[in-house]
Amino acid sequence: MEEIIGTIIIDGVTYLLKKIVDELGNMIWQAFTDEDGDRLPDDLDNPFQIWDQEPEDWNPFLPIDPDTPVYETPPLQFIIIGPDGTMTVYDEEGNITAEDCDTAYSLWISENGALDKPFVNYSVSEALLLFIAAGSVVSLIFKIFKRRKL
Repeated sequence: MEEIIGTIIIDGVTYLLKKIVDELGNMIWQAFTDEDGDRLPDDLDNPFQIWDQEPEDWNPFLPIDPDTPVYETPPLQFIIIGPDGTMTVYDEEGNITAEDCDTAYSLWISENGALDKPFVNYSVSEALLLFIAAGSVVSLIFKIFKRRKL
């Protein structure tokens, strides 16, 4: 049986404390580093320190009361604007205003304007349409300034 039961401070650094019961029923106490603070040991294979008896001055984790929620989920609110500019609004409590939608749409326009897209981000069909349009303009200019025989 293995269980992380608390923390221990060694030389001013906080480590996770894990209690293990081996095959013979002996308790082994191990300290592990937890640099990211997620209450999981960073390296399970290499404990920082090992004890055969319970170390002094360790702090148990606070018990979680099942009656109090661990966190409260905020109400879902989001505005989705598709590539073609269509807007979808979802709000559980109805707090999104028309001003919020206008702000989201103006941000979308500033990011995805028709002529603001770099050439490297064009899709194949957009690039082909650009080349066809450029060729049509060049052809029209040549036809306008073509020398005519009378």
